[in-house]
Amino acid sequence: MLNVRSKLIVITAFGGRNDTLTAGGVWTVKGALGISGGSLTVPEFGVQKSLIDSITGISLAPAGLVFAAEQRVLVGVGVPGFAAGPYLKLSFSVGVTNGSALGAPYARCVNAALDIKGAAGLALGISDPTLRELLPRLPGWVKPKVEFTTERESSIASRKQTLPQSPICLAGST
Repeated sequence: MLNVRSKLIVITAFGGRNDTLTAGGVWTVKGALGISGGSLTVPEFGVQKSLIDSITGISLAPAGLVFAAEQRVLVGVGVPGFAAGPYLKLSFSVGVTNGSALGAPYARCVNAALDIKGAAGLALGISDPTLRELLPRLPGWVKPKVEFTTERESSIASRKQTLPQSPICLAGST
């Protein structure tokens, strides 16, 4: 069985109808994601163009955007609806905020955060349709889960930056 699972999350935070927010960055990820000698190996991360240098926009309130994606590939044994085996997972999230135009006389605060993680593990999964078919045949005391996993995760990159480095911009960041 080959099972590919994808997740995508987009969260926006705009205070007004005509707010704008623009940002872009270029990164590289080189190397393999996997298990070697019992430990997780992760690729090397590099920055070609910093995200924080490109954040622009106009809004009366702070504006923000978070984008996250996850891709998991499981290669296992089983039948459609029930499979077990090893998997690799790569997750990526990026968030940007642009301060209010009203704060511009004091400071135009911008913030960028990037988080990339790699993981490897073992999974035993039952699809929702298979589980719905199976439930009436099980005793009432059995409470099955959709998936059992054991995984080892490692950070490939985790970066946060706020500009300018002034007290007014750093007040809410941790």
